[in-house]
Amino acid sequence: EIRLDGNDLGDAGCRALADGLCGMTELTSLGLFLGRNRVCKVGFMVVAEVVARFSDLRVLQLDMSENRSGPDGMIALADGLRPLTTLHTLNLQLRGNGAMESGCAALASAVKKLPELTVVTLGLAANAGGDRGCASMAAALGTGLRRLEVDFGTNSVKNTGCEALAEGLLGLELEHAGLNLAVNSIGDQGCVVLAERLASIMPRVVHLQLFDNSVSDAACPALAAMMPHLRELCLDLRQNRIGPAGCVALGEGLAQMGSAHKVALHLGANKIEDEGCVAVGNACRGLHHCRALTLTMSKNGIGDKGCTALASAVTTLPAITSLEVDLSSNSIENSGAAALRCAVMGLQGLSTTCVKLQNNPAQIESWKVEMLRD
Repeated sequence: EIRLDGNDLGDAGCRALADGLCGMTELTSLGLFLGRNRVCKVGFMVVAEVVARFSDLRVLQLDMSENRSGPDGMIALADGLRPLTTLHTLNLQLRGNGAMESGCAALASAVKKLPELTVVTLGLAANAGGDRGCASMAAALGTGLRRLEVDFGTNSVKNTGCEALAEGLLGLELEHAGLNLAVNSIGDQGCVVLAERLASIMPRVVHLQLFDNSVSDAACPALAAMMPHLRELCLDLRQNRIGPAGCVALGEGLAQMGSAHKVALHLGANKIEDEGCVAVGNACRGLHHCRALTLTMSKNGIGDKGCTALASAVTTLPAITSLEVDLSSNSIENSGAAALRCAVMGLQGLSTTCVKLQNNPAQIESWKVEMLRD
């Protein structure tokens, strides 16, 4: 591993690194971390040239995020990946490089042609990829994948791109699916298609980030339908248009996750109110084997009724060891806050607790407890 991220490295520095690596032709694992520098197209070409020489690589981690590749630099990097036919694990972090649609498409084409890949992480957020760039990511998904993480946030993706990505999941036998599509323009139609596809391929772990899109209650039944078979779920729906009815629908799926050991549901900055919080709380009663639970519901107009219902539900979690609850910036008074604190403090098996109640009328604002046990 070579870690030089966050420096002032440019194209000449990449050339010097390449010269030093040239003689190491028998490498099977390489981690090159050059993010947050000032590497331009030429530097990307140099890195591509040296990477292409390592024909025996099994594992490649390459972080060149927040540099200046442009489309041409990304296309060159894609060409450098094509000879690596023995790779089984690939982690590319290329956020914020101005790759555009053409750069994303070239990279996807190269990844698709690596026959031994089973674990792929593609970080391509903030690259102006658009719907076509997102569709190209779908084309990169080979049938041998078992673990997939794609970050295509902040890329002006709409329903069309989301649906194309969903279709790319068809036929995969994933155990872990992580999709970050935050800060785009995806609505209910795209969300429903994606959720239905995830439900059909039945991974054991789903991390789905849809923060700051245009998802409403209408998409929540489809999201709920993908939940029952999961062992781990992280669903981020903050800053969308979810209301009480959406929470009721999500709760129906959550209540069927009795075998799950880790659940995180992020609903901040919606309009779920007390009714939505009650629905989420009641659903949590079905999480019989959950050891780690995170619920974020800040800025939702929740009062004492919702907070008290959530407090009651928390007491029914027999396996819980880690609990995080964020109810900040709501309308919770002292009685609701006290009920939640009493419920949490009564959970004897907890090793880590973090509860946030800032910016509520309640005098109890927040507390964090970390207890180390043998």
